[in-house]
Amino acid sequence: MLYGLKNIGITFVRNGGDKTLPGLVSLSFEGYEGETILHRLDLMGFVFLPVLNVMVEALRYLMCLRQ
Repeated sequence: MLYGLKNIGITFVRNGGDKTLPGLVSLSFEGYEGETILHRLDLMGFVFLPVLNVMVEALRYLMCLRQ
């Protein structure tokens, strides 16, 4: 997957360094917020694990606390 992103010219940062859990990839894309990316993927019909939904809701809650 990472090679595919590089091959089509998408710039990203791999979070967590080289020591991550098997099967887990965390990427950041300059100029894009994670929630925006998730929303667009959702509109395109991609399905996400329920755990991810919990994480998004937790982030929303934390953002509300900061305001």
